[in-house]
Amino acid sequence: MSADRHIPWVEGLKGVAMIGVVFAHWTDIFLLSGFGLSFAYFKRGVDSWSLWYQRRFAKIIVPYWIIILATFLILNGLHQVATQRYPETVSSTTLLAYLTLTRNFVSSSWSLNTSLW
Repeated sequence: MSADRHIPWVEGLKGVAMIGVVFAHWTDIFLLSGFGLSFAYFKRGVDSWSLWYQRRFAKIIVPYWIIILATFLILNGLHQVATQRYPETVSSTTLLAYLTLTRNFVSSSWSLNTSLW
C-alpha cells in the first residue's frame, strides 16, 4: 500500500475521531484517541523508535508548551490590565505543573484549563 493512498472508511473514522476529540475537550468526556497512531504504525511500521519519539515530541509536546506559556502570559497580562474582570493570577507553580505534565498532582492548577492534559 502506497503512502499517498487513502482508504475511505479509515478517512471516515479519522473524521469521527477528530470530532470526538473536540467534543471531549468541550465536555471533559474520556475518549480513547490512539486510533490514528495505531493505524500509522500498522500502515508504515517503525524503523527507528528514537526518531519516532523525536517526531512525536516535536509535533505534540513543543506546541503544547507554547500554548501553555502563551496562556500563562495572556492570563497574567489580562490580570494586570483588567483586574476586575480577571481577579486571579496564574501562579508559576501552575505553569510548572503544566510544563512537566504533572497538572493532575497539583490541585491549584486544575482550574486553568481542564482540556489541557
